[in-house]
Amino acid sequence: MRYAICIYGYLRSYQFTIYNFIKQLVKPYGCDVFIYCPNTTYAKLDDDIFHTKANPELVHPHRIKDDFGLYLKSIATWSYDKHIFIDKVKKDGVVKKNKFNQETWRSYSMFFHIKRVLEMMESYEMQMNIKYDKVILTRLDLFIYNKVKLKKLSNEIVYFPIGEGFDEENKRRFGAAPIDKTDKTLNDQFLIGNRDHIIKLKDIYDNIKDFVHKNKIELNNETLIGYQFIQNNIQFEPKDIILYKLYR
Repeated sequence: MRYAICIYGYLRSYQFTIYNFIKQLVKPYGCDVFIYCPNTTYAKLDDDIFHTKANPELVHPHRIKDDFGLYLKSIATWSYDKHIFIDKVKKDGVVKKNKFNQETWRSYSMFFHIKRVLEMMESYEMQMNIKYDKVILTRLDLFIYNKVKLKKLSNEIVYFPIGEGFDEENKRRFGAAPIDKTDKTLNDQFLIGNRDHIIKLKDIYDNIKDFVHKNKIELNNETLIGYQFIQNNIQFEPKDIILYKLYR
């Protein structure tokens, strides 16, 4: 089984998560790794939605390469400019904030990064004349507690975690975000499925306007992913494959 891990977005707190990420996920399955991210670890302090108050540091690709070793097949960084996505929201004529009071340009940003990292993987496949069996789409701000369970997963289903993190009593939190106008839920932090299913998510960025206007759905990450799967007849469901928490 040939696995690819596609990592997108800010490498928040990666120095605290990367060791377990490699130990619990990359090494056990010999995964090839692709990364597309901004060239700083966090947004500027006045743009940081998570209010971490952390000072953004430059991402040094050679250090990431040293950490991942030969597992890392490609990494690309860019000078992040949120105004690209703010302008696209205006051009597409979609709402600036959704009903959850989330700024919608951030969804554009997320799907831009997803598109780019999946394109990197595709380019490597063409270059090496290979095709991955399974693709994991995730971020590097996940602190993974134990070996991720990737064996015996159906090739016809995209899986996402049954929950994330722990509550105040140190008990696991379960559940996922609702997909608008359906009875389905989804967690966008970790997705694994066959390569031809995950690659469909590459197309969301250029089609957000059509998704929202034609389907009259809420503009949020989980809904856009869910509708892309639904419209392509791709089954998705939760499964207890990973124990982790977000580390910010």
